[in-house]
Parts: sequence; C-alpha cells; structure tokens
Amino acid sequence: RRPPRSTQGVSSAASDVYKRQVSTQSTWDSIRYIMEYLKKLFTSNPSLRCINLDNRKLGDLTSFLPVISKFSSLEDLELADNNFKSLPEDLSSLKNVESLNLQGNDFIELKGVIEALKTIPKLKKLYIKVADAEKLNLILSSLPNLTFINDESAIELRNHPSGADSSADKMKKIDNDALVRESDLNEIRIILQAISGQEEYEIKNDVEFENRLSNVMSELNKLSPEHQNIQGIKKAMHLKAKYALLDLCYTKALETEVDEKRKNIWDMIKVGHDQSFEELLSIVIGIKPEHGNEVSKMKTQMAIMRKEMGDILEVSQKMQDEIKKLSQEKAELQRICDGEKAELKAKIDDLDSDNKKCFDTIQKYTKASQKESPTKVPDKKKLQSPKNLSLKQLKDIIQDIYIQKPKYDNICTEGKLARETMAQFLHTYLNQQYGLKPLMQEWAAAIDESMQRFSHLDNDVALFAKILRNEFDEGFRFEVQKIGEIMSEAIKEGVKKKGKLKNEREIQKFVNGIVNGDTEIEDSFCKIIIRKFAEENEIKFIEQKIKETQSAKNKAQPAKTLEFKELEQILTEVLINRHE
Repeated sequence: RRPPRSTQGVSSAASDVYKRQVSTQSTWDSIRYIMEYLKKLFTSNPSLRCINLDNRKLGDLTSFLPVISKFSSLEDLELADNNFKSLPEDLSSLKNVESLNLQGNDFIELKGVIEALKTIPKLKKLYIKVADAEKLNLILSSLPNLTFINDESAIELRNHPSGADSSADKMKKIDNDALVRESDLNEIRIILQAISGQEEYEIKNDVEFENRLSNVMSELNKLSPEHQNIQGIKKAMHLKAKYALLDLCYTKALETEVDEKRKNIWDMIKVGHDQSFEELLSIVIGIKPEHGNEVSKMKTQMAIMRKEMGDILEVSQKMQDEIKKLSQEKAELQRICDGEKAELKAKIDDLDSDNKKCFDTIQKYTKASQKESPTKVPDKKKLQSPKNLSLKQLKDIIQDIYIQKPKYDNICTEGKLARETMAQFLHTYLNQQYGLKPLMQEWAAAIDESMQRFSHLDNDVALFAKILRNEFDEGFRFEVQKIGEIMSEAIKEGVKKKGKLKNEREIQKFVNGIVNGDTEIEDSFCKIIIRKFAEENEIKFIEQKIKETQSAKNKAQPAKTLEFKELEQILTEVLINRHE
C-alpha cells in the first residue's frame, strides 16, 4: 500500500480536516458516529476535495454513499484498510472523484469491483491489492481511463505487459509452507474442522485463509532483504501469520452455533493464543535480554488474564445450563397450555351443544304457549287489515310490544340465550301473532309506514322508532315515563304554595283533574314545571313551543293555558333532543 499522501493542492480548511481525521482516529467507534461526522463536515465545508475514511472497520459503503456524494468538489476518497467485501453496483454519484484508495480490503469477487469502478466517470488513480499479473491486466483492460495504479503508470504497464508481471510479483504471496509452519498449519486445520463439522477440511480452498496470509506477506515484502533474513523477524512473521489464522478461527467460531460436539473450540483457540504469546516472549528475550523483568511482569499479567478467562468460561457454561433449563421449562409450559386449550375447546363444544338443546326447548315452549293462550293485539277486531293504521292503533301495538318484550327477555335469560334487540323482537312478536310470512311482512310494512307518518307528530312513536333503529337504549322509555311524574309533583308544589287548597285530598283531586285533561294547566304552573324539568339552555325552546301550541288552538286569541298531554309532549321532545 502506498504511504499517506500529502494534502498539497487541497484547501487549507480541507488540510485541517485531514489532520483532524488522523488525530482522532480512535474516536471513530461506530457507523452512526461516522455518519454524523460526515454530515457535520458537509455543513462546515461542502467544497472539501479530500475525505479520509481509512481503517474505520467499515463493511458496507452503501449507507455512506448518499452523504459522500453531496461533496460536489470531492476528488480524493481514502477507503483503505476497511472490511469491504464488495462495492455498490453504481458509483456514478462520485462524479468528480479522480483518486480512490481501496488498499487493505479483501474483496470476494474482483470482477464485481471492476464493474462498480467503471461507473466512476473521472477515475484516474486507483490503489488496490492485486495478487497476480492476470488480475492486474484485467483491471488495466477494464478501466481504459486509468492513468495510475498503485503509484505506477497504467499506460506503461499496458504498453509493456512484462512490466505488469514484475509489478504483480512485488505483491505475490509467499508459499503457505514458508510462511506458516507445518505444525501450526495442522493445529489450524483441526480447529477449522471442528468449527465446520467436516471430517476433512481443505484449508487451501478457503478464500479468507488466503487473504489473511496475503496481508502478512505484504508486510514481509515491505521489509528490505537484510531485515527479512533476520532470524527474530522471521519467527515474528511466523507468529503473526499463526495469530492471523487463529483470529480467523475466532471469527468463524462466533458465526457458528457451538453444540456439545464443538464445545472444545474455544479451548483450542485459547491454547493457540497462549502458545503464540509464549513464543513471542521468547523472541523478545532473545533479542533484548535486558527485558527479562518486563517479560516476568507480562507473564504474571498473562496468568491473571488466564484466570479471568477461566472464570468467564465458567460463567458462560452456567448461563448455557440456565438457558437449557429455561428452554425445558418453556416447552413444559407450552405443553400444559396446549392441553388446557384443548380442554377449553371441548368445554366450548359441550356448551354449544347445551345451548342448542335449550334453544330447541324454548321454541317448543313458545309454540305450546301460543296454542294455550295466544297473545292478542289490543283492539284486534279493528286491526284486521294492517293498512293505514291510525295513531291510536299504532300506539296500542307499541305499548303491547313494550309489555311482551321483558317477558321474552326472561325466557332468553333462563335458556342462556342472547337478548334480542327491539328490531329482532319485532320480527319474533309478529311471528307469534300471525305465524304466516305474508301476514308478517304486511304488518311490518304497515307499522313502518305508520311510524314515518306519525313520528313528527307524536313523541312516543318517534321514541319507539329510534329504539327500533338502535339509536336509543330500550331503557330510555322509562326516563320518558318519569316526565309525567315530574309534572304532577311540580303542580302539587305550585298548589301548596298558593295555599288555596289545604286538604291533601283536595290537592290530589285537583292534580288528577289536570292529569286526566279535565282542567288545563295555568301559565303559572307551566313556569313551575319548566323550572323543575328544563336546563337553562332549554327554557326558551320550551316557551316557544308552548306559544305555538296555544296559538294553534285559537289564532285570534291565543289561550294562556295548556293541556297536560300537550306539555308532556313538548317536554318529551326536549328530553329526546337532550339525549341525542
């Protein structure tokens, strides 16, 4: 990989940003932090020409691409030493980027990377790890606008293919047997076999294995031949290769569910790490004998770390046992729940069967009661034809329905059946009265037509229509019935205040005369009733209705009195409006 380039040619603000990026590398701990950083960077300097995101452990460029693309003047993008395995298919949004550094990333498929790079319109310089001449030539032929690759002239490499071979040789990895000792290779093979569950594991076919060794090889090739031949450095590079492969085992183990057959994987990785550390200490002692005291301290710290790791493994084992126990308890609870569910379903089926029997019994009882004492509609002789019902006929039918409904509700309750609504009971009522479907339909049509004719004239009919449409509860009619009681009490209080009648019998006789229509209500009594019944915002409406009723009796000279039922109708209308 090329050394970090200077920020010459970049604006002073961009240079400061670049330095700040390098100095604060340790704070880049999360993708969210990087995203926020890029947004703040764009706010402070949208014309930045260089962005450095080296060694940020990024695994996917897709999420950052929209933010990076906002920098319209961006020419240099540094993405080296991250964890990219591929690139987004479309990088055309990086429209002014001329230099891109992808060194230190282990791409799975080079062709996909090349296709993505083709979409960058102004790309001239590319830094990327190339293993052999064939791949280097593929990049050069696929990207004709490229002028430099890994700080070498792309034009010269195209004109002299042999130069491409020598350039690739500089990065060619050394043989596995030369970099990794056979004993270490066997140890790694055993661990990978345990992780994969395969009896025979071919390490050389593992792409990640090759990539780890290639990284170590690249570092070794950076050293001069004299340094490469130093025995201590050779041993250190052997250990680094072994450590890199152990780290690969650790990564694969994290991605694998560890069962009883694989529970010794962590122990094998731990032993490998311990051996690597001991050998590294031996190298240090061999090169610098005066470091013996420091090595002793490090050994002591290592022993403490081993104990802590042992404690962690013990806690981990206890947690696994607890999880297993909880899983068993969950399975047992699920079994009990399924059993109870089945029992409840059986009970529900039994209840459904009992309900059907009760319903059949009620039907038999209803038919028998109809034969013994059939319910008669009042004045039935006058209702032989259901057409053109009078107001009195309609009110008689409504009153009889009010009487029969509670009786039928009691039958439903005893039979554990659902109560019928008033609309449902009207069908039941007509069926009990007439039985034949044509007759039932005629009476239903007649009742509906009569309610439409009289609803605006009589509040009792209007109330029944609203109950029938489920606009009012059935119990609301009892509140309407209390209006008469409230009026009688108010009249009685008014009579007592005037003091004309002192005898209780005489007072009651006077009140009954008004209720029965023998005597009309005086204006003073009307005011007492209104104050007792109405709310403040209803008084004007009631007084207006009273004047209209009085004027309708005698337009030439309106009366100052009112019949009991006339005032009761007005107050009923007010109560209905209030309830609505």
